[in-house]
Amino acid sequence: MTANVYINKIDVRTRELNNTTGVIIHQYDFVVLAGFACIAMKQVAIGGKGPFLIAEGVEFQAIGADALKAGEDTFNTQGDEVFYDPATGKLSDVATVGYYAVGKLVTIKDANGMIIVHKYRFADPVLSDET
Repeated sequence: MTANVYINKIDVRTRELNNTTGVIIHQYDFVVLAGFACIAMKQVAIGGKGPFLIAEGVEFQAIGADALKAGEDTFNTQGDEVFYDPATGKLSDVATVGYYAVGKLVTIKDANGMIIVHKYRFADPVLSDET
């Protein structure tokens, strides 16, 4: 599963990675692959290979129910960690076993349900419910 995001601040470093998610990854989808917190730079077929933005410090927007996990989407404290749920492909503000820490919240959720995230290079698995 993936969350479609909008890039605010870009670093051009990409890496060719295999799509092992079991779903088609669309351009600008956020996903965790091979231990990286990534944004797809083009559509990548299931089992296909494509370019993914992996650089630390990329800032991206995620908006509403398509990208944020319902019930775990307060995002009201700047600097808090942002987590990725690989089962739903959505971003969360709740550390949960099986999720990945993928960035820090730059801009709290606004009235339109939009957040801005400073992306980590690597996705750090949550191993316990405490961060």
